Amino acid sequence: MSDKSVAERLQVKGDRRLAVVGASAALEKAIGANRARGDVADADVVLLFAPNRATLDKALPKLLKAISPTAIFCPVCRPKSRLT
Repeated sequence: MSDKSVAERLQVKGDRRLAVVGASAALEKAIGANRARGDVADADVVLLFAPNRATLDKALPKLLKAISPTAIFCPVCRPKSRLT
């Protein structure tokens, strides 16, 4: 297992901004990078959490319009787990 934080593995370093959408409080804590957080429109890395496909399908069109074309976008569709 890597000793890097989740944010570092997602290339959030230096001046890069991170936006996290749909994460539980426990996931927010695990991701870290609180000082590097930004709005979706200003983010260099956007992380979307969806508990199911329906939620993902609903959120995706609006989110894709809002994010920068150069942003790293990582959609995560997963059932609830121990980090919910």
